[in-house]
Amino acid sequence: MSYKIIKDFNSIDNDHHTNTQVILNKSLEDRNSILSENAICIVYNYAQWCGPCKKISPLYDEMSIKYSHPGKCIFIKEDVDNEIDEHTLQYIKGVPCFHFYINSILDHSLTVTGTDMNKLEHILIELLNNTTVVENN
Repeated sequence: MSYKIIKDFNSIDNDHHTNTQVILNKSLEDRNSILSENAICIVYNYAQWCGPCKKISPLYDEMSIKYSHPGKCIFIKEDVDNEIDEHTLQYIKGVPCFHFYINSILDHSLTVTGTDMNKLEHILIELLNNTTVVENN
């Protein structure tokens, strides 16, 4: 696979998985693979020139420390200028933009455009409390 880990974290909360990850995605094929391996995927679409994106990116990274758990929940970043396919672009109305995939299916009703990290975290907590992990054998 061509995706790469852009940050490794050691969780300070023993109730959460250690060595959580934010993945910088490079292709649709890689995204599909990541989606199939995780019950909840949060895809953060950003642009390097975007001031609000630069401001909230560290907050997204911190959120991944708290909630990432491979197989259950994973955090992905995709640069809209370099790594996004045309199909995905039609769902991005502005940056920053966050999409939630539940069991590999995009839920458009949960999309967050803008910098409301409290809303993002609220949606994520609800999903974590109500999503079943489907094991792929």
